[in-house]
Amino acid sequence: MAHTEPPRPEPTANELRFYKWRRLIPNQPFEPYGYKLDQFFQTGRSLVQGDLDGLQDTIKMLASEHGCHSIRELVEQRIQQCQSPQARLDLWISCVRPLFDMLTEPRVTRSTILETYVGTIFNAFLGYGAARLGHLYGFLDHLARHWPPPGLTSDGPKSTFLELCTTILAKVIECNSLALLGDVAPPIVGRFEALVDSLGSNDRNFSYLQASKNIEYIQRRLASVKRVDGQSSVAPEPVAIATDSPRQRQ
Repeated sequence: MAHTEPPRPEPTANELRFYKWRRLIPNQPFEPYGYKLDQFFQTGRSLVQGDLDGLQDTIKMLASEHGCHSIRELVEQRIQQCQSPQARLDLWISCVRPLFDMLTEPRVTRSTILETYVGTIFNAFLGYGAARLGHLYGFLDHLARHWPPPGLTSDGPKSTFLELCTTILAKVIECNSLALLGDVAPPIVGRFEALVDSLGSNDRNFSYLQASKNIEYIQRRLASVKRVDGQSSVAPEPVAIATDSPRQRQ
C-alpha cells in the first residue's frame, strides 16, 4: 500500500504576512528599498507585535545584511532628504518610529535568544566613526525642537517621543560603549538631556521619568568610559527599560 504524505497545514495569517514582508527585501544585497522602505518597517512592526515565531524571524531578518541595509538607507538617504519639520514628522511616523517600536517591544528586549541579533541591529545605527548615529540623532533633535503641540499629531506627547529616542540611544551605547569615546555621541547625550530637562509641567509624566533614567544611565556609561581612558572593555550594566513600550501605553 502506497504511503501518502499527510496534508501540510495551511500557513497562518502571520506566516503569510511574514512571507509577504520578505518579498519587500531587494534581491541584490545593496539594491535600495526605495518606496518599499515605509512598508518594510511598518509591516515589520506588525510582525513583531504578533506571535513569537514571527517576532523572532523578523528580528533575525532585520539583523541580516539586507535588514541592516534598510537602516543604512533610512539614515543615509531618507533622513538626508528631509528639509522641513513636516517632512521629518512624516518620516518619523512612517519609518523611524516603526523601527524603534520593533526594538523596544518587551518580548524583544527580554529575549535571551535574540540578544546577539539585537546587538547587530543596534551596531548598524552607529556607522563608521558613529557618523550614522550623528545623522539619526540630528534628525531626532530637529524633530524634538519642532514637535507639534497636543491635538496636532496622533503620535503622542513630546515626552513619549523623548522616552523612545533615549531608550534606543541607551541600547546603542550599551551594545557599543566605545561610541562614547568619539566626538559624536557625547554631544548627542548633552542635547537630549537638555531636551528632557526642558519639558513643561504637563509633560512631567512616566515617559519623562523614564527618559531621565535613560539619560542618567548613559551619563554613567560615559563616566565609566572616561575613567578607563580608552580601554576596550567596560563592564556592562543593565539599562532600565520600562516593561511596556511607549506605544503600548497610548
